[in-house]
Amino acid sequence: MIHHRYAEASRIPRCNGAIEAAIGSLKTRIAVQAAHQGRPGVWTWDDLAVAVDEANTMAQPRGPDGPTPDQAWAARQPISADKRLSFLEALAQERLAERARQLQQSPEAVTDTDWEPMGSQRQQHSADRRVVRRTLEACGYLCYARRRIQLPIAGEKTARDSWRAHVLRVRQTCMGVAKERSSFVQRMGSTSGWH
Repeated sequence: MIHHRYAEASRIPRCNGAIEAAIGSLKTRIAVQAAHQGRPGVWTWDDLAVAVDEANTMAQPRGPDGPTPDQAWAARQPISADKRLSFLEALAQERLAERARQLQQSPEAVTDTDWEPMGSQRQQHSADRRVVRRTLEACGYLCYARRRIQLPIAGEKTARDSWRAHVLRVRQTCMGVAKERSSFVQRMGSTSGWH
């Protein structure tokens, strides 16, 4: 079963941090392996294979008490032939329902022969992803644990406004310093004869 913390993760860059960290870790392992082979900066597929094997046998992404990726893979529950067949049947039904939505017909009117590519290849891939996602959800293989996501403050207007606020603070500080300097000069001028 695949558990996602929230469905909109791909739309927020900081939610991809684990993926970025894993890629960075893999790049480091590849670079170290290449350097050990006397080829710093020149990576090969063999370096990648050694790095992946090392990451799968030694890394503990779930913390020091968690399993390595190899241990987690070995402990998984394989999908039975019956479950696989029922998933494929549900996938076929969902494909027909998606085609009916695309053709704006009832699902009963659409047959297997109607499942021809429709629209651009990009649109078809998008439809296929929707079909697979819906089928995984319906079969209970894909679950979402929703939680509130604090969105970062972003956007041109916000950035422009924060820049303006910064400039105003700097100006006020400078004006305050200038006033203090002016009053200091006046005080010094009145007591020491400076003009």
